[in-house]
Amino acid sequence: MSSDSEEEQEVPDTLLGSGEYQIVGIRYYNGVAHPGEFVTLVREPRNPYDRNAIRVDNLGGEKVGHVKGTMAKSLASIMDNGNTRLEGTIPRAGNAYTLPLILDFYSNNAISGAAGAAAAAAENLKAELRRRG
Repeated sequence: MSSDSEEEQEVPDTLLGSGEYQIVGIRYYNGVAHPGEFVTLVREPRNPYDRNAIRVDNLGGEKVGHVKGTMAKSLASIMDNGNTRLEGTIPRAGNAYTLPLILDFYSNNAISGAAGAAAAAAENLKAELRRRG
């Protein structure tokens, strides 16, 4: 007979897609991110300049910059719905003003309920990114 912990296996998140974005404002902050480094994304809905603002922090928790506003507009709703997890990586060096950012989008299967939800999350993500256009 199996125990409850064996029956409740963790469902891995499903990779929905990836895209390249920009981090802006890097000259205003002390945080630094290098090629190959993972970064974290933090929603800032109370940001006085942009309610869709998404802050980018390095692994040390220092602010590096923000996702470019036109890109943050669609990403904010994706982050706010809680069904999609975003992971960020710096793919290469940028310039004095911007850094490139690769975002991987994962369906949060533990929250959203596995395979059917992963497909629905993928469709929602595609629709949201089309609106970003």
